[in-house]
Amino acid sequence: MQHLAQTCELDFQQRSGALMMFRTSRELELAQPMMELLGEIGGRHELLDIEAARQLEPALSTETAFHSALYIPDDWSGNCPLFVRQMKSLAQDKGVEFHFNTEVQAIRPEIGGVSFQVEGRSIDTDAVVVAAGSDSVRLLKAIGISLPLYPVKVYSASTPIQEYELAPQLSVFDDTYRVGLTRLGKRIRIAGCAELGSSSFDLNQKAVNTLVKVGDDWFPNAANYRTASFWCGPAAMLPEGVPLLGATRYSNVFINTGHGAGAWALAAGSGKLMADLISQKRTEIDMDGLTLTRYGDRMR
Repeated sequence: MQHLAQTCELDFQQRSGALMMFRTSRELELAQPMMELLGEIGGRHELLDIEAARQLEPALSTETAFHSALYIPDDWSGNCPLFVRQMKSLAQDKGVEFHFNTEVQAIRPEIGGVSFQVEGRSIDTDAVVVAAGSDSVRLLKAIGISLPLYPVKVYSASTPIQEYELAPQLSVFDDTYRVGLTRLGKRIRIAGCAELGSSSFDLNQKAVNTLVKVGDDWFPNAANYRTASFWCGPAAMLPEGVPLLGATRYSNVFINTGHGAGAWALAAGSGKLMADLISQKRTEIDMDGLTLTRYGDRMR
């Protein structure tokens, strides 16, 4: 997984730096713990006043008032769909088979292996990793593992840049609306909003309006946000906001779920960890607090 990610690194991601915009002094106050954590882990950051923020990102609209901005120079942005397509192609070259539009009805741990039912037929394999987002609840409950996993629907919009000199050079995160705006080549991507408890793919107009507003507030003439391509989808979230990874009570059934809205940022590391576990290698990532043991024996 790590090698595959490095292979397509130059194509799907770029170091752009980021500005977290605080519209009010209250937002800045609430962000203090996050800023302290950045300092503890050695993350470079700088608090900017209005003038300094506008010098760093000249395309910011002069019509939108804000209190201050946090500059994070080492922030990266990436093209998630491109990453997934490249990973799929590289995996297929190594012999991986993909079966889309296929429903797994159940998994059945057995001595020496595990089987799973797919549309009425049984498939035998050495091990299974349950990484089905919020649908992981149904599959795991059938073998006695209950998880406090809930769907949280997130939204994004993508639109072509119309005025390049008025488009952002940095990634911009609006702390008020919890929406991020990033330039990806010739397009602008806006992502954020969280609709709790929904697993549908129906667009909520209020969420769409929020994405459009954030675009219009910060870079109003860079693109036409109302004609953007909008997308939404459920992300699996746990109460702690930390994913669940690793083994279950069955030696050949593993779990990799609950990553929430930050799933893509955690994907490669989670994949590497799962590969090490299944291969019975020592994991390079500390698993403390990531396994089912955090919920007690009843979950395992």
